[in-house]
Amino acid sequence: MTKKWQSSTIKCKTCNKSFISNSNIILYDLRTDDNIVFLASKMILKGMSLKGTAETLEIKLDTIRR
Repeated sequence: MTKKWQSSTIKCKTCNKSFISNSNIILYDLRTDDNIVFLASKMILKGMSLKGTAETLEIKLDTIRR
């Protein structure tokens, strides 16, 4: 079984707190909901235009272009 998202644990030497780094995943730092991103990707792969996808999902065309 493969892992969908790979992350690494980082431990702060000063405060001893552990943090998880997700910066290697494609959705890192996106403000758009993951479900919207996946739906938009699926619609575009099925042949829908960028403008049509944006209108259907009720999001800005610039959001799709990123």
